Amino acid sequence: MRKNIIYLLLIGICITIFLSGCGKLKQSQNVQTEASNSPLPTETIAPTPTPVEIKELKVDLYYGDETGDHVVKREQTLKYTADTSKYIAVLNALKVSPDSKAICLFTGFKFFTADLNNGGLTINLTFPKESILGAPGEELLLDSLQKTIFQFPEVKTLDVLVDGKKVDSLMGHMDLPHPFKK
Repeated sequence: MRKNIIYLLLIGICITIFLSGCGKLKQSQNVQTEASNSPLPTETIAPTPTPVEIKELKVDLYYGDETGDHVVKREQTLKYTADTSKYIAVLNALKVSPDSKAICLFTGFKFFTADLNNGGLTINLTFPKESILGAPGEELLLDSLQKTIFQFPEVKTLDVLVDGKKVDSLMGHMDLPHPFKK
């Protein structure tokens, strides 16, 4: 009895597939007929994309140390394209620890923009609640950010925005000046 029901279901499925396939064939024949009645399209030549120039930058990145007392420096060579900001590349590199003795302070952060204007770098970022650190961690994070960004001679001031807004404190423990000065 069970075998008969299974066979009937399989036959029903096969018939359904066959009938739906027939409709598609008829539709595609109509499309081909309409296409053959229309004039041939002219050939367009796509422009050759310009090659993306990849630049390298040797930079010092600052992370928290194992004890959480101070920041430690790690030199890295970063690659970025002319389309992306070198500052965004540097900031994104802070989100990954290079070794077990350097603690990442920017886990979960997202950097939207880093715009330099007349010596002032404005960073727009966001981070989830899980990334909030205590007072010592927030102090290390701000120290890390300043030391990393102020190594560039063209950057004289640093302003940090959270979701596009000036805030009094990044994580609620330390005052956030607008802007930090070198």
